[in-house]
Amino acid sequence: MMTAATPEKNADISTATGSPVGRSRKLAPSPALSTELIDRFRELSALTRMLENEKASHERTRAELERVAAAETEVRTELDSAQRSYLALQEVMEGARQGEMQARTEMEQLSREVAQLCEALESARAAERQSQNAMESLAALHEDGERILESARGPLFNGIGLLVRLVIEALSRHMGQTSAEIAVGQMLLSSGLFDPDWYLAANPDVAGGELDPLEHYIRFGRDEGRNILSSLRGLTREGAQ
Repeated sequence: MMTAATPEKNADISTATGSPVGRSRKLAPSPALSTELIDRFRELSALTRMLENEKASHERTRAELERVAAAETEVRTELDSAQRSYLALQEVMEGARQGEMQARTEMEQLSREVAQLCEALESARAAERQSQNAMESLAALHEDGERILESARGPLFNGIGLLVRLVIEALSRHMGQTSAEIAVGQMLLSSGLFDPDWYLAANPDVAGGELDPLEHYIRFGRDEGRNILSSLRGLTREGAQ
């Protein structure tokens, strides 16, 4: 449940995020600590991009699976055509038996062609079996990838929120809770990890409220497991639960 913010905290945090709620003196951690925290947030951004690339890889696997299915259909068509050709050749062979030398010559030729067709038919059947095995393997890989991606959603969102909370708690021992929240908010913005416009678009309930998007995430969204990573547009807060 969201709690009402005091006017003093609204004024302090709004000053850091550009909201016209009020003005207050801005406190920040040491430059070295800020740089290190920004680097950590940037590393988180890089990890999310890697996760997005993994998702794209699974999409390519799905496309390959569809391509293999199309190839199997083509192989089946070729098998049907080969079978029809084989039957047609048998009819020709029956007619060739009515001749003597010419019939023998034609029959020998046709026998060789039949043998070649039989080999082609057997090869096609082997290719079909290999295609089926490949499809099953690709399907298993796709399912494994989907499970990995699904299992990563919850820990990713909750881990970011936990990290933000721990950083605020650490800084608050030196500069107070409100100043620590302001400092962490500035680091989230400067690192590119937090996109206010995207956060509002992804959370309509926040857009309809009175709190600044960054202020809402710092106070409530982090503990609710809300996503702040615009690069993971397919991963929603519901998917993380």
